[in-house]
Amino acid sequence: MHSGKICSVETLAVVFLVAATSAMVALSGGVAAAATSQWQDIGGGKARLVAVKNPAEGTLSGLVEVQLNKGWKTYWRAPGSSGIPPEFDFTGSAAIDINRVRFPAPKLLKAGESSFFGYTGTVAFPFYGLAADSGELRLDLLIGVCEEICIPATARLALAAGQLNISDPKAQTLIMLAESLLPNAPSNDLNVTGLETDDGRLELEIRSDVAAEDIRAVIWPRNGKWVSDPVKVVRRDDGSLHSAFEPPLSADLPDPASGEWHFALIVLDAANGAVKKTVEGRIEKADR
Repeated sequence: MHSGKICSVETLAVVFLVAATSAMVALSGGVAAAATSQWQDIGGGKARLVAVKNPAEGTLSGLVEVQLNKGWKTYWRAPGSSGIPPEFDFTGSAAIDINRVRFPAPKLLKAGESSFFGYTGTVAFPFYGLAADSGELRLDLLIGVCEEICIPATARLALAAGQLNISDPKAQTLIMLAESLLPNAPSNDLNVTGLETDDGRLELEIRSDVAAEDIRAVIWPRNGKWVSDPVKVVRRDDGSLHSAFEPPLSADLPDPASGEWHFALIVLDAANGAVKKTVEGRIEKADR
């Protein structure tokens, strides 16, 4: 869980169960429907789908839950140059359009001689989209799982229309619990102030009260065609903070000033290297 949160998972589950029950009642007498798929083995663990559909609004939210075996790990969205980030392919769905998948705040992990950002234990990736009454949800999952070495694992998960129209009260609770573990929103003392190009590189401007050497930055466009490796934040001679990224020449990337870019800033503990805080947000469109 996030550093500084002292509530146990059990306590959070009780709180969210009460909140979820109230939310389900508020939705026009139980109009929302939910479903949970069977677990599927992925080698070093197992995975399943959880989804909640609101026919009145035509929306669907859910999560991809991964339970890793003891001693196994998996990667964050930007695991480093040799890692395997999770890939969520919902294009096989019928009458459902998933337009956003979110990643919980990561840990700094080690596998052999390398270190990377990722997860242990149970990790859940919330997703959101639009759904018709007869929609069926299908996911092709690619995820790297690591013990001593890392291997790619795949799973094909699905929830049929009939399943999505049957209520599962625990599903909303699981989604709300997963959302509580997402990165924090940017703040006045940790944020991004701009993104520009400089001789083919992308230059990220950062505002922070934290020492520059304790921050790692990651950027990616909304179209998801590229995610940068984590890069150290550097303090220039004039006191400003920045990170520089080398995007692949072949990537079809939006203009840095378009407002179509996202970022994450990870603050590490200077003493032990553990993740203290993660913030995530969208880089504002620049006025030109």
